[in-house]
Amino acid sequence: MGQILVFPMSGYINRLQSLASSWILAEQLGATFSACWIPFEYVPGPASDTFSAEFCSRYLVSADHVSATFGITVDEIPRYVSKSRDAGWVSLRGHDRGEQALIPELVKILHEQEYVPLLVIVAGGTFCVGDLADAKTGSAFRRAKMDFYQHLPLHEALESSVAQELAADPRPYLGLHLRYSDRSHQSPMPSAIDRALQHSSQASGIRRVFIASDTAKEQRRWHERVRSLGLEPWSVSHETIDRRDPRSGHAALIDWRLLGNAERLVYFAESSYATEAAVAAGAWESSIALRTNALRTAGIRLQSIAASGRGWLRRRFD
Repeated sequence: MGQILVFPMSGYINRLQSLASSWILAEQLGATFSACWIPFEYVPGPASDTFSAEFCSRYLVSADHVSATFGITVDEIPRYVSKSRDAGWVSLRGHDRGEQALIPELVKILHEQEYVPLLVIVAGGTFCVGDLADAKTGSAFRRAKMDFYQHLPLHEALESSVAQELAADPRPYLGLHLRYSDRSHQSPMPSAIDRALQHSSQASGIRRVFIASDTAKEQRRWHERVRSLGLEPWSVSHETIDRRDPRSGHAALIDWRLLGNAERLVYFAESSYATEAAVAAGAWESSIALRTNALRTAGIRLQSIAASGRGWLRRRFD
């Protein structure tokens, strides 16, 4: 293998997952690593807004560079696993099937060729091959990702903000992540969150709880609730945490980095943001991932349907 070029896609954490997976794969195959960062609705800025100048200079390449060097644009990369007839490159694009499901086919093609000058990956998730593939949900792959995340240099302003927060109170803390804006239907019962926090506090002897959320209302509500449990809540004051606001990107990354410094986490199991923070913290085994509550899901969906019906009636008869 000569080189791995990844186009990380979708939101910030999806991109970090694909960067980590591609980096680990490059190390496994002895390939060089580079990434092409394409702006997206929820990630509107260039890579230099997210990573350190040194990281960008060393590993990030522009779409123009990729086009001029390899004759490739991201839109031209076909779905799934493909091999170019003349250029000699192989590509992986999971699309609706996901990358991991296509790994056996990719490995087969790679084994059939004596040398592959370029592997192009378009991804927004986690994947692995070889010895790590059998341990995708086990410790080996998580350790490799943890090492990548902990050594990944974010933008200097982000790292500085995180360092200031940690220096202000160096005591250890628990992490609580609440994903309500677009995942409310997959949220656990509040009482389950209470029990998980109490168990984590008792097991670790830690009373401080860092709260990260994607809605200011829920963050305030859970500050009060955590305090009522006899614990000490704290959060970072951001200009905005609304995911629809482009300015929320830096806030999300600061909170993610702080969650990744927690001793253990309590979070919604359906959230990749918190899942990867638990991996980054090296606290996967001790953290508590709370599953969706079916009754709560049904209730939220009924409320949504009712609200839509009321809106239709108002528009129909106003």
